[in-house]
This record gives sequence, C-alpha cells and structure tokens, in this order.
Amino acid sequence: MCSEIDSNQGLKGHLVLLTIPAWGSLRPLCGVACRAVQERPDIVVTFMILGGLGEKITAECDRYSRSNDNDDEKEGMRRRLRLVNIGGQGFDIPELMSVAFKSFPDCYRKLVFCESIRSISTGDDIPPTIRPTAVITDNNYLPILQSVREITGKNVPVWDWSSAGAYLPLRVFGSEKYGGLGDVVNTARHVAEATGRDVEEVTKEVGALLPISISVLETDEQLDDEHEGG
Repeated sequence: MCSEIDSNQGLKGHLVLLTIPAWGSLRPLCGVACRAVQERPDIVVTFMILGGLGEKITAECDRYSRSNDNDDEKEGMRRRLRLVNIGGQGFDIPELMSVAFKSFPDCYRKLVFCESIRSISTGDDIPPTIRPTAVITDNNYLPILQSVREITGKNVPVWDWSSAGAYLPLRVFGSEKYGGLGDVVNTARHVAEATGRDVEEVTKEVGALLPISISVLETDEQLDDEHEGG
C-alpha cells in the first residue's frame, strides 16, 4: 500500500511536526512547515495541533501564500500541508501536553502504517500518505521521542525544535568549553560520590538556574542504551 501511494503522489519525504502548544513556539514552526511544502513539491507535512490553536495556525500558514503561485500550486501545497488536531480543548499548556503524550503514539503509528487519521476538531479523515521520514518535536517532549523510537527505532530522525535564541540550547546541552553545562549526569555523580551528597541535589546545583532533573537525563540515556543493545 505504501509503495503504491508513494508512486502515485511522487512523494519522497514526510515531515511530522508536534511541538509545545505555545504560540511563541508554534508560530515560527508554521513558517518551517509552509516553506517545506513551497520549496519541495515532493514533501508532505503532517502538522499535529492541539486544543483551540487550529484557527491561529491556519491563519498563520495562510500568510505564507505567495502571490506568484498559481491556483493549482496553492491547492497542491494545501494538500501537502495537513493540519491534524489530535485532541484537547482550550489553551492550557500543561493539559494539552498531557493530551499530546496520550494521543501521539496512536496517530504516529497510523502514519507509519500508511493509514488515514482523523482530525478531532473537524472530524475530517486525513488521507494516507507515505511513511514519516523525519519528526520535529520539542525538547520538552521526551515521551514523544520515546514513542517515535519505540515505533520506528532510529530509522526516523527526530529533530529538536527550539524557538529560543541559540544561547539556551548551547547552555543546556553544549560543551563546557563553549559555556555549556557539559555532561551534567557524570559531573553530578562524581561530585556526589566525592562529597557524599544527594545526586539530585548536586544536579540542580550543577545546572545552576536550569531545572534539569537527573531522572529525565537518565531516562534519555537508558533509551539510547536499550536501542543500542536491542
């Protein structure tokens, strides 16, 4: 089924987007989604949205319509930019994030098996297309990363989306020689072993003002170890 769809549509890439339901993160991602389908006619984008954000996202994407595109080109781009509401109501960010963690695995699995998925807000069935070839998600969405890894392993790359300045990810994830926190997990463990202090307490201290949890960092390490071992 997948090969037939791929042949009929001539598609080579399928980008799945799901980020934190905050407008500061979503708005620039609308630009990425629109530019992807504008510049690459062989790419389809599935933009998963939550709660009551659909109208704002639709309006923002409409702003990227180019005046020199003919009607057929615009219609083709609209078909390849698929806005799919996966659940939730209103605009409460923590609540919508919980909805995302519950709804994403089933939706993503259907995309992987080239099945249609339903947009909750409209009831529309989004037609099947080729399997996902990449995912863009937020660095606060560890359960989403885990779901992608559980369903498609490392065959589908996952790109981290951050609408903040480059200094923030550099500080959190960068090497110490560039002003980053370096290997927080091992640093905290070494300090804790040397001083007899609690490892989580040391982690918070090493992380300075950033609320990094040792359990979250360890979960990410375990995820990599499991796939490397499996």
